[in-house]
This record gives sequence, structure tokens and C-alpha cells, in this order.
Amino acid sequence: MLDSNLPFELLRRCGRSPLLWLGVPLLLYGWSITGPYVFDDLNLVLNCERYAAGERDELGLFRFAPTAEDWRAMRSRGTYPWWSPDGKRMDFFRPLAEWSFYLDVRLFGRNPLGPRFESLLFFAVALWLVRRMYLAVVDDPVQAGVATFFLGISQCLTQPATFLCNRSDLLVIIGLAVAARAYFRVRQQMKVGWFLIGIAGFATALLSKESGVAFAGVVVLFELWTRVSKPSNAASDSSKSSLQYVAMIVMLAAAYLAFYVTTRGSNIGTASGGDSSGQVLRILQTGLLYGAVWTTGVPVVLLGTAPAEIGWIVAAAGGVLSLIVLIWLWRSIAQPGVRFFLLWSIVMMTPALLAFPEARALSIATVGWAWLLTHLLLTPSTSKPALLGKHVLLTVNGIVSMVVAVSTIVVMNQTEQAARTAMRERIAGLSAAELSNSLLLIKEADDPFETLCAGDRLQWLSGAKNVRVAFLTLAGAEASIEKERDRTWLIRGNAPGLFDSPAHRLTLGSAFEPSVGHHFELRDFAIEIAELNDKGYVTALRLILNDDVAMSDVHTWPRELLE
Repeated sequence: MLDSNLPFELLRRCGRSPLLWLGVPLLLYGWSITGPYVFDDLNLVLNCERYAAGERDELGLFRFAPTAEDWRAMRSRGTYPWWSPDGKRMDFFRPLAEWSFYLDVRLFGRNPLGPRFESLLFFAVALWLVRRMYLAVVDDPVQAGVATFFLGISQCLTQPATFLCNRSDLLVIIGLAVAARAYFRVRQQMKVGWFLIGIAGFATALLSKESGVAFAGVVVLFELWTRVSKPSNAASDSSKSSLQYVAMIVMLAAAYLAFYVTTRGSNIGTASGGDSSGQVLRILQTGLLYGAVWTTGVPVVLLGTAPAEIGWIVAAAGGVLSLIVLIWLWRSIAQPGVRFFLLWSIVMMTPALLAFPEARALSIATVGWAWLLTHLLLTPSTSKPALLGKHVLLTVNGIVSMVVAVSTIVVMNQTEQAARTAMRERIAGLSAAELSNSLLLIKEADDPFETLCAGDRLQWLSGAKNVRVAFLTLAGAEASIEKERDRTWLIRGNAPGLFDSPAHRLTLGSAFEPSVGHHFELRDFAIEIAELNDKGYVTALRLILNDDVAMSDVHTWPRELLE
């Protein structure tokens, strides 16, 4: 009979080896460097090319839509589907991430091999620095190695490690690993070198992505917790030096937030929805779903197009299991490492509560979870419930996580390739000159993901300039289109497929209530809700071409779509 502690003993034996904490994660993702640019990557590459050609005044790769008018232009171009809410803004300050990407495009052009290899290199550096940070918190090479291993194979790091548009998360991890390591060095003994290195690390994180600012909350809360639990040490030299370091981190974070508010508004992240109660419920569900990622391995991004009931069932399971884990961890709460990484996991998760729930949003918080997970797995246990819990967590964060990681890469790459193949078929016979400054209306998207960055994909494939694209319906709508009058067409389809599918609801937000006459205005056309059935589902839409759009500048698929 196999010893139930054997897997954990193997982790202890191999924990020091770089083959485990670096080799296995690189093996997991190394094959992905041959993949294509996908989705948002296309938008970033095209904007790099426009900047290099002098067509953009600033690089601003992550300044997607500084104004409502810019957001409408993105919807009109087809970067986002036409039914996306009007008046939104997406304006981020990520200079390190965008300039690293621009350098890639200048060096490698449209060949993704070089940039993907570079992202994998950033991934390796992040793991090495995180392991060094773990050692600074608790000087245990086995614990540090195993925790780094679980971080490296986590599904939460799949997209940052393999998709270029998410590289900013890796840069944040690199910066915060340096900042956290310096913090614990300064706590031991005040050294100006470590002090400055830590501040530089935090600045690196802030210049890479907004979520890095949450580190200030981690060190403030940890410092307060430590002083409350050990007030006798408050006057020591090491305590004073750590307080100085934390004060500098807080001042830098405050300056960053002030800069962000004055230059980017309050657009660090907003929850979609209507009234405050709806937003609170959404944030609550998102937090519970994130707990489910760590405790069940469910790829929560798939829940976006699932019935709402399923989302709440998974959230409830995640909440219960997370509570059990928290109670389990609380037995060791006196240990500084447990305190620090528990705070890291919770506080770093906070910015992600404002985003669409997906594993990638947990990438930075998972640095803390990986250490806590390792602490639980490597702590000797004899009771059957504890051993069962350890085996469940090992399976979820080991085999399940790796399967989800590989599946994510395969599905994303295949979806992008399928979208390109379908787009090539739709524009066959049309030259770049014919497509430039024109609109392409497509009756139906084969896959909801095909609507993401569709305009960028069309320009990428055709070489056309100022081309726009719109998918009128999604697969399953079974739509028919008939002309009502000059420049106006009625689109009829089944309900809820025409406009009330999970994919539509995901984009529109749960608070959206369709009403007859509601308009979606774009550059070339408007679509209004024409009819509802007795259940409130949309059964007909009205397409209205703007008067300044020449019919010769409108292409359709199928070709006879508007005839």
C-alpha cells in the first residue's frame, strides 16, 4: 500500500532543485513560443507599427480609449463588438510594459517567436526573483523551491507567461519580488543599498501595471500586525528602519495614485453593472470565484458564458473551501511567513475584484497563495481529513492546474487561427485598396471570441487602412435580414440567441435591460432594438446605415447580405 505522505515527501526531496522550481514550469510553457499573436496582441502590434510610421503622436499602447469618443472609435473599428456599452474608458499607464513590447516589434516585426521567447525569459526571471524573495521571508530552501514550483505551474500565470499582451503581470511580479525581498532585508538591518533597491523594485511594478500599487497595503498591514502582536519591539533599530521603508513605499504609492487620477481619471478599474447593490454582489461573487480557482481548479473564465446559477454554485464552493483553508492556516498565524503571504494573497486580489473574473487576474496574488499552499502541504499531518485536504490541494494546484494551463494555450491559439481562416474567406477577392476606408458587415460570428479585435485582425490580414468590421449576430441566432426602407434593415432571430445570449450579457453587464428603441451608435451605422417578446428577450434588431456612408464603401458577408 502506498504511503499517503509520499507525494509530499517527494516535494521535500526535490524542493531545492532548479529542475523542479524552474525546469518544470519552463517545460510546461516552452513549446508555446511557436504560437501566433492572439487577440489583443494584434492591436498592440498594429499600434506599434503606426507609432513607428509616425501615425501616432505617442506610443500609448495601453491608452486604448482615453475618452468616450475613442471608445466609440474602437467599437466602430471592431476591436470590441458593437453592443459593448457606450461611454466606457480604458486608459492605463504602463510605460515599461509598452516599451518592452515596442522594442520587440522593432526587432522582430510581425514574427511572434522572438517576443514569445522574451516573455518566457521574463517568466524565468520572475520565478528566480520570487524564490529569492521567499528565502528572505523564511530561510527555508525547500519551502522556497516548492512554492516557486507551484507558482510556475499555476494556471494563473499561463497568460502572462505565454501571451504578449499580458506581459505586464510578469513585470509587476519581478518588481514586487525585489521590493518585498528588500523589505525583509531592511527589517533585519538598515542598509541604504537594499532600501534603494526595494524602492526601485516597487517603482518598476508601478510603471508596469496598476495592480502593483496594492503592495503598499500589504507592507502597511503586515507592519501594523507585527507591531500589535509584539509591541515591545516597536522601538528597535530594525523596527525603525522597516517603518522608514514602509513610509517611503506609501508615499510613492500616494504619488502614483495622485498622478493616475489627474492624468487617467479614476480609471484604475471599475465594476460593471448598475446600482450599488448589483456591484457589491458582483464583487462578492468574483472574490468567491477566485477562491475557487485556488481550491477547485475551475477555469472561471468559462463561467462568463454559462448560466448565472452555475457561477453562483462554483462561487459558493470556492467560498466554503477557502474558509476551510483559512481556518487551517490560522493555526500557524503566529508565523511571520504565514501572516505576510496571507496578506499578500488577500490584498493583491483586491484590484482583481474590479475586473472580469479570470485566472490571469490572480497572477500577482498567486505569489502569496503558492507559499501558503506549500506551507500546508509540507507541514506534517497524520489525521485523515488533513491528508485528504492536502491531496485535494495538491491535485488541484498540480495536475489540474497544468491541464488547464496547456488547454488555455491550445484553445486560444486555435481560436485565433480559426478566426483568421474565417476572415480570409470573407475578404477573398477584395484588395487592400478596396477594403481601406470601408465597412465590412458580417452576418454571423462562428464563435463569440471572433468578435474580439476583429477589426485589428482584418487590418492585419488585409493590409487595409481605416477598415471597420462588425458582426451583426452570433452563431445560434438563426437570423434573417430584410430591407425595411432605404438604408434600413430588420434583423430577426430567435430568442435569447439574437441579443440575450450569455456572450451578449457578459459584454453588456447584468444590469442592462433591453427596451424597444434603445440605440447603439457607431461611426458608420446604428443598431436599435426593434422588438421584444413577452419574456423581455430581443426578437428583432434594426440596422440603420448613416447617411454619409456610401453603399460602395460597404462590403458584406455573405455578399448578398443587404440585397
